[in-house]
Amino acid sequence: MVEINGEEYESEDDYLDTLKLGDSYYTSIDFEYQTDDGDWASATMEVEANWSDWNHGYEISYSSDEESYVDLADIFDAHFSEVHGWLQGEGISDEVISWP
Repeated sequence: MVEINGEEYESEDDYLDTLKLGDSYYTSIDFEYQTDDGDWASATMEVEANWSDWNHGYEISYSSDEESYVDLADIFDAHFSEVHGWLQGEGISDEVISWP
């Protein structure tokens, strides 16, 4: 038994499971990047939060059709607060977020 916030649970994992809201969430973030020839282009990064029963939390992933032209990790980092705010707006607790 473990006590968290004055409540008793069989395990910490059981507590985390009570924080699950939905199975998955999705958003998209538009961004611009500079092409090899110096022009600017627009693209979209797709961000997903999927519940993992194994990890007892939401695993965050991202992708874009422009992955071969940009460093998506840098784009994600640049928009981290936007992604974090989106998750908080959905009611998802930081306790159950696994960042990439």
